[in-house]
Parts: sequence; C-alpha cells; structure tokens
Amino acid sequence: MPRVTFTNPTIASVGDLIEKESTKLFDLNFIKIDKARTNYETQAFGVVNINVKTGNIVGVSLFGNFSEDLINVFTLIIDEKIRILQLTDFITPYPTYANILHNLTLDYISYLLSNWKKHPLGSIKQFIAYLFL
Repeated sequence: MPRVTFTNPTIASVGDLIEKESTKLFDLNFIKIDKARTNYETQAFGVVNINVKTGNIVGVSLFGNFSEDLINVFTLIIDEKIRILQLTDFITPYPTYANILHNLTLDYISYLLSNWKKHPLGSIKQFIAYLFL
C-alpha cells in the first residue's frame, strides 16, 4: 500500500525499507537526471530495497516534488513482481523522473557483478532468467 505525506517536498513510500540479509538498499540521486536539472531540483532523492536473491523490489521511499506520481510506478512493479533486470529494456519518455529506473538497473547490475560471490545462486539465476525473457 503506497503512502504519501504531502509536505514540501513530498515524501512517498511503499513496501518494506528494512535491509535484511537477502536485501540491499540502493540510493536514488534524482539530481543527476536531466528532468531534475531542468526543474532546478536541489532536494530530490530516494532509496530502493531490492531482494538480491530474486531481483524483486520490496520497498521504495522517495523524497521530492514528483514522488506522489512516481511512487505509483514502483507500486506497480512491486505488485506485479517485475524483476529489476526486466526493467533494463523499459523505455520511459525523456526527460522524466522515471528515467531513474535506468540508473537503478545499472547500479543493480554493477552490484551483482561485483558481489556475485555473496549471492552466487541468486545472481546466476537472475542473469539466466534475464537472458531468456
């Protein structure tokens, strides 16, 4: 169930944000994407909790004037159990805040490649599943 606090800027979250042994928190820095630059965003960030054994997003928290809209996309991803590697081929209009999904997938792939020994079976299963989608 998504939650939104309408402050300035807005805070939105969905799912579980507690890092566990099988999950990893990934930071989202919206200031690096072009949409935030065009809107002169100075405070826009988030965190995504991903189960590294399955590649499923289990929780998201966003902080920025766009978060009440973007949290809907993350809610759909969580509800439909869309794996993060499946989003590598997801195309969003440019420039939008949803372009952060591309950065997230790249960060996740980098994490899996550099930490595959921590989760060898999960990493291999995810890459094989991605190749045969």
